[in-house]
Amino acid sequence: QALPFHYIQRNRKAYTEANCIERHQKRGDAPRRLLIPCFRRLVMTPTNSYLLPGSPPIELNPRYADRISAGHQLGQLLLPYREGHSLVLALPPGGVVIAGEVARLLRLPLDVLLVRKITLRAYPALIAGALSEYGGLCLNRAVLRLPKASLESFWREADLAARDLAAQHQRYRGGRGLPPLHRRQVILVDDGIGSGVSQLVALQTLRRLHARRCIIATPHASPSVIAQLRPHADRIVVLDSNPQPEPYWQQQIDDQYAALLLGSYQHAKTV
Repeated sequence: QALPFHYIQRNRKAYTEANCIERHQKRGDAPRRLLIPCFRRLVMTPTNSYLLPGSPPIELNPRYADRISAGHQLGQLLLPYREGHSLVLALPPGGVVIAGEVARLLRLPLDVLLVRKITLRAYPALIAGALSEYGGLCLNRAVLRLPKASLESFWREADLAARDLAAQHQRYRGGRGLPPLHRRQVILVDDGIGSGVSQLVALQTLRRLHARRCIIATPHASPSVIAQLRPHADRIVVLDSNPQPEPYWQQQIDDQYAALLLGSYQHAKTV
């Protein structure tokens, strides 16, 4: 039997894998599911996804509890797409945990779409554009109108981004390509939308690969960015359209660890 339906209160001490197993071993019931904690930022959330035997204990790492909770909530909103021919694509590194939880709840395959933002040396805080695998390119013309900004400097940085994409392609997928997307529904997941440039170039790539429908799912995005992306996506699912200016996640994820998490999710059993 699965554990009862629970709500996890703010800052409540998370369960650990050892404690869960020990508690049920004493009872002798050896449950096939363990309760997954979700706490901190996204509170009072139903824990409706469970860890199955053989699955990696990603959920039991409290550093990513807020991302896991966000993935559960997005998965609930995307339940109509469960067990279909859809594909969940994460924008790494931040979107891997959330996309992994969505894919597990919806029983869909998981992969990544590699995108790199482009900044100019004269304006490192501004996003000048983005580049994706399969040749997707998005350019922010407003940045190029600034002093000391030029197309020459943009292409120089784009070349560096392309080399980085090649390295990340090997890291995340071992050199293999994306699964076939022709006439397939794609759920594109990130851990948040800032300027929207990464999502625009990702949508451009998905359309070029003839995806049937493109759905964007993210925990937070501003209304202005949502309005900018709406004409390009078939559907946009956002948990929080008025995000706070403070850092949204308690723990950042780098590419090296995100690649390990991706492999864990891809080999894990679904709910």
